[in-house]
Amino acid sequence: MKRLLLSPLFAVVAAMSLNAQTEIFSRGWDYCNSRVIVGAHWQSDVDASRAAASIGYCALQGSPDFIAQMKKAQAEYKEKAKEQKIMGR
Repeated sequence: MKRLLLSPLFAVVAAMSLNAQTEIFSRGWDYCNSRVIVGAHWQSDVDASRAAASIGYCALQGSPDFIAQMKKAQAEYKEKAKEQKIMGR
């Protein structure tokens, strides 16, 4: 079940990197599906994890502490992305 906890992580990372949300959500969706394909989880496990992650992430949206930290993370991500472009990566 630990692997399914990555579902909320994909949502948080996508919120930090606004320019790559589609790719991040797609990667997360594929990752969860791969867990079913290799037999690590039942489809119902993955579906429940997605629902739980959605509920948890929505609850975080109402937290002033989370919102403040997310703004800091977005600013840091933006700065790091800018540095990477400057370095040619």
